[in-house]
Amino acid sequence: MLVPIILPYKLDSESALQLKKSLNTKLVKVNGVYKYKSNHLIINLGNSHSPIWRTQDTKWINKPENVAIGVNKLKTFNKLKEGNACIPFFSTDKKDAIDWLKDGYKVVCRELLTASQGRGIVIATKESELSPNTKLYVRYFPKKFEYRVHLVKNGDNITIFDFVQKKKRADIDNDKVDYQIRNHDNGWVFARDNVKLPTCVKNESIKAMKLMDLDLASVDVCFSQKNNQCVILEFNTASGLEGQSITNYINEILFLCNTM
Repeated sequence: MLVPIILPYKLDSESALQLKKSLNTKLVKVNGVYKYKSNHLIINLGNSHSPIWRTQDTKWINKPENVAIGVNKLKTFNKLKEGNACIPFFSTDKKDAIDWLKDGYKVVCRELLTASQGRGIVIATKESELSPNTKLYVRYFPKKFEYRVHLVKNGDNITIFDFVQKKKRADIDNDKVDYQIRNHDNGWVFARDNVKLPTCVKNESIKAMKLMDLDLASVDVCFSQKNNQCVILEFNTASGLEGQSITNYINEILFLCNTM
């Protein structure tokens, strides 16, 4: 059995600390004094930097160079576009954004390419609202539901081992909820009770995971019930974990340690 060693994107990551405790292992840094051993399996949680202690034989769950693509919204979309995955229309050209607005669509202006929790997002409904600091324009995808799908790769097989749906917090009034940017601050939480994953969400999540060449990650997917269509929004290689999600990740990591 391989020994899991956790390489987090930051040492004080709450998820990484919980995994460290539960797996009875240690956290390492890219520039630390850690020395890789042949029976170690590096569990990379969102770190895009190649460590100084890396060897040619290092066994990885999520190589840093693949994480570097996954944490960048533009690189992710370009990679998925190459493989014909279902993604929203996107562009770095303001002219495209203006055309979408003229066609009656909203435009998501991303001022930051590696941010999370809705940081750096501006929603525009007219040209004057387009952010001058935009690095990526995305045509807004009208959705009914949004899911986070957790996947694992073992050999050539990619499987879904957990999934949740973003649902409105029961204690938040409807008029105080932002239905466009669905994060905790805007009144949304992840829920797993009575959640059924649409077939297209399953299929596209697995397809996208294969294209990204990641081993353990979650993907955020929007689903339009009206058109039975979905689009991949982004990947997370350092998902915030709590409760059942922690248990599920521990089980998958131990499974990989026993089978690789």
